[in-house]
Amino acid sequence: RLIIGEAMKTIWLFGLWIILIGLLSAVEIPFSTSMITNDSNHFSSFVRIDPNDQKAESLPTNVLIWYDEENLYALFNTKIDSTFTKGKYASRDNGSEGDYLYLYVIPSPSSFSDYFYLATPSGALSDGTSDINNGTSYLWDSSYSYSSEITDSTWIVRMVIPFRDIRFSNESPYQWKVSFMRYNEFNREYYVYPYYDNKVSKDFYAKAIDIELKHKIKRHHAWKFRPYYVKSYDLIQKTSTYDPDNIGLDMSFNPDTRTKMKITLNPDFTDVPPDDAEDIYNEKYPTFYSENRYFFIEDIDAFGVDTSLFNSRNIVQPQFALKYTGNSETWTYGYLCAKDKKITEDGAVVNPDDFYQLAAVSKQGNRYSFHFAGASRTNEGYYNHFVAGDGKWEPLKKLHLSTSYLVSTRKFNDSSTPDNEIQRGSYYQSSVEYLPGNWDISFSNAMVEKDVALDMGYLYDPGYISYDCMLNWKSDPKERFFRKIFVLSDFVYGCKTEPHHPFDVVGGNASLIIGYLPKFTTMVQLQRDRSVFQKKEHDTYQGLFNIGYNKWAIFHPTVKIIYGQAIVYTLNETKKKITTSFSGYGNLKQSLSWSASVSHYEYGYPTISYIHAGPDTIPITMDNSYEIINASLDYSFSNSMSINNGLNISTYKSGQRYSDLTYYTNFKYEFRKDWFLYIGYKTSQCQDEPSDFSDLQGHFDRYSASAYMKISLTL
Repeated sequence: RLIIGEAMKTIWLFGLWIILIGLLSAVEIPFSTSMITNDSNHFSSFVRIDPNDQKAESLPTNVLIWYDEENLYALFNTKIDSTFTKGKYASRDNGSEGDYLYLYVIPSPSSFSDYFYLATPSGALSDGTSDINNGTSYLWDSSYSYSSEITDSTWIVRMVIPFRDIRFSNESPYQWKVSFMRYNEFNREYYVYPYYDNKVSKDFYAKAIDIELKHKIKRHHAWKFRPYYVKSYDLIQKTSTYDPDNIGLDMSFNPDTRTKMKITLNPDFTDVPPDDAEDIYNEKYPTFYSENRYFFIEDIDAFGVDTSLFNSRNIVQPQFALKYTGNSETWTYGYLCAKDKKITEDGAVVNPDDFYQLAAVSKQGNRYSFHFAGASRTNEGYYNHFVAGDGKWEPLKKLHLSTSYLVSTRKFNDSSTPDNEIQRGSYYQSSVEYLPGNWDISFSNAMVEKDVALDMGYLYDPGYISYDCMLNWKSDPKERFFRKIFVLSDFVYGCKTEPHHPFDVVGGNASLIIGYLPKFTTMVQLQRDRSVFQKKEHDTYQGLFNIGYNKWAIFHPTVKIIYGQAIVYTLNETKKKITTSFSGYGNLKQSLSWSASVSHYEYGYPTISYIHAGPDTIPITMDNSYEIINASLDYSFSNSMSINNGLNISTYKSGQRYSDLTYYTNFKYEFRKDWFLYIGYKTSQCQDEPSDFSDLQGHFDRYSASAYMKISLTL
């Protein structure tokens, strides 16, 4: 008994010692309006994490942090040498392609999420959020700033991080975490403090520095108003009239330190560049275009839904929209609604004035998470709703189980649907993932009923069951000729639920990606599938080879070649397909950058084919050799003034239409903080007369051309 009692006493004292160490380990950050230097707020001893050998810096980095009631401050003092890369001028979140410094702020450690802020030698701004579920996102912007001083041997950066942009518990003292990173562009090296194992998803948050802020942080409830005025001129019709649609307003309000509300009335997206030209001529489903309007992409991660469930590009021209997001220690929630604008052409409605809503709530635990979401699209006599839930659980280290379930309903009255008929459907998905060492092994199963309807999302051809198995491996980055190696493989089997068929698709692919020390990368991929389209089976295959070189700042070339057999959906036949692509980008100087891509597509079908429709044989004319070209040239006078030019071309011939061309130029000037002036020009043209040796240009019909000026102020 005496021995047992002494043992229990020892265990109790050891546990108490562990608790006290945990409480005392947080670094108390000094409170001051000016820089304070002491051992408690000074951090150094960065080690290399990529390649992951924990090698100490040869050029030391020292960091000091302190705070006042408004801001968190960080002073980076770094040694540099001839490998220091300044990079280029860049607009926000677009990257400067040079060295940079990272500051990570983790106000809610139990949420496994963070805010990050970058500093670059060129002075470009870049910030965002990341978490263990959604990865890194640059869709969040703050009002942070920094100053940069560069000499022959040092680079000194002073960051100012406003607390008003961060969501956190307003109860002091504040128990936060911070982490730091430095990147060397010349050697492609990442150094961090403190060190963490990047193979373990939560180790970054576990190893981050515990800090304590004892003084009360000032709360901000201020409204922000951003009115805008845009004036456009139609260069075809030679018209310019005053219209109330030329005026709009964005409003934002932070009710407390954890929530944010944003309202936009008659939002304008005139300054958003046109979508790139794409190969849209042999698509099974409607072409998908990514969202590029800031209101809809900002904080969208708070909703935790992908575009198959809710695709905001369905909202063509919103009259107004509202978004409310917030979080607590482990909870995240959001609500979004928007009213679309009714658009008619020749008396026919081409876009209805539907009302969209999306709501979501999620909880992140230490070894589990769950998420619920619901959305709707409604109008008079029509509605489409869904509710969905998903959960993830880590029963064992590196073993992840997940499942999701969705139920949808839809009702609309038209000539093809009986009155009051309600369409109901559901789908479920489950998966298991195991991450031993450098391996990623996963298996998933999904069932989507035929009557699932997601008009607010991007889901086509429901009614199937699928099984998917993936086996991936990646090497640790090393200072050797083969710097990084990735091996990826995937096998999929799917079958239709109605009508029953042995399979809808069965096949697999394997990829080998190698990153070499001399800054070039190769990729080889092989794919083989058997699939069913309109009750006909097709055997397809594809081989891909890709090589890219990234050593020269002015020229980063990539060449891609694809050879295989593909389904031609118009003919419902399998034909040879060859794609040859060349792309590149670079910085001609700090203020001038470019990018370009040229892809040539060649199919094995004749330009005139025939399809059978009942007793009739119908000739079909399809181009079997064409190009898709996208190019841009950007000049930045500074980080606050730039001019962007873009050119998109498709040479696909259709009837008397020999090619399509879109050109745009946008001038952007931030003449005062958050006060912007935009001036731009856009035109779309089609070539109605082909080019030849006597007339290389041919003739282009300019069917759309406009110039605009927009002023946007933040008050």
